Amino acid sequence: MKIREVSIKKARIEMMPLIDSFFLILVYFIYAFLSMSVHKGVPLSLPQATTAVEQKKEHVGISITKEGDIFLDKQKITKKELSARLKLLKPSFEAQKNHLYIYGDKAASHGRVIEVFDLVRKAGIEKVFIETEKKDDDQ
Repeated sequence: MKIREVSIKKARIEMMPLIDSFFLILVYFIYAFLSMSVHKGVPLSLPQATTAVEQKKEHVGISITKEGDIFLDKQKITKKELSARLKLLKPSFEAQKNHLYIYGDKAASHGRVIEVFDLVRKAGIEKVFIETEKKDDDQ
């Protein structure tokens, strides 16, 4: 009677599933990184300031375009509607859960930005931030 030898196969690591897993993790991190950037306004050309400081807190954004249109968190709104909505949002500002940012296009009328600022103050919101872009000192 002849006994067969059992050949022992070497263990090996399959690389394709490993590479697929790393690419999946990479895609997840890229998507997570991109979703962290929150801008609650419409695309504007913001004025520059050398003293600009980046804020990472929850906020409500009011955007004023160069044409004078007003947007509340990307939704076009009239001055009358803005005043009513700000009065509804006032408790969240008092509890300091939210901050209010005004995004005024650098080509927007200064008077229009002041009108919106005045509406915010009439609604009783005291902490208001004007959004700018960081400017290099050497310019």
